[in-house]
Amino acid sequence: ETFSERLLRLIDESGMTDAEAYKRAGVDRKYFSKIRNGQAPSVKVIYAFIFALRLNIDEARDLLASAGYTISPASAYDLVMEFCIIEGCDIDTVNGGLYEMGMPLLCA
Repeated sequence: ETFSERLLRLIDESGMTDAEAYKRAGVDRKYFSKIRNGQAPSVKVIYAFIFALRLNIDEARDLLASAGYTISPASAYDLVMEFCIIEGCDIDTVNGGLYEMGMPLLCA
């Protein structure tokens, strides 16, 4: 399953429309169309979808892996993302925490 296929499946399983999912993730329609057609997104965009879809840690790891990424224990950013996924944070809470720590925000 490619990243695009997996993302679209997860969106369907969430009960959201594509538009609801990409808007929650803070991704515009044109960029989502490129992702849908196979363009690999940045890891920040993937994390934004993880929070928009409220994926659990296993689903998050699978989605990241489908795009060639992993949660690295050597990366402070990845550790913050992992913590927030496990805690079930929403995207606004995540961005607030990232801002406070001086780290790059997610898309939304």
